[in-house]
Amino acid sequence: MKKTENNSWIPKRMGDNPYDQLRRTLAPEDHLSPRRTQDMLEEQETVTAAKLIIFELVGAHILATYGPRDIDIKLQNFQKSWDSLFDKYGTKLIKALSELIDDIKFVNHNGVMRKVVLRKKLNEMEKRERGQ
Repeated sequence: MKKTENNSWIPKRMGDNPYDQLRRTLAPEDHLSPRRTQDMLEEQETVTAAKLIIFELVGAHILATYGPRDIDIKLQNFQKSWDSLFDKYGTKLIKALSELIDDIKFVNHNGVMRKVVLRKKLNEMEKRERGQ
């Protein structure tokens, strides 16, 4: 069978497609290219390192502020809130927490992240990005 040519009047705008770069880096057997795999691994390492730093600082803050009583439960609560919020916001969560890390007002006495404080920071970051 002959392949039919696609003579659409709609121009192909590959530059505007965010998945175009990923598609171009796919190997013929639908595996990611070594460069794309390396980029993804480096990004994952950076996210993991940032998460560890944030967890250490939050743990130290909870220990210094509220004492060693129930610290394991409080850190588990922080882990649960981290997981749910990271699923929602992704790496924006890390950026927001890195800006809020000085006074650590984003964690309550039970170790749960305060969503209101986080949401305000995310809105502020979004306004800043739009203003640039």
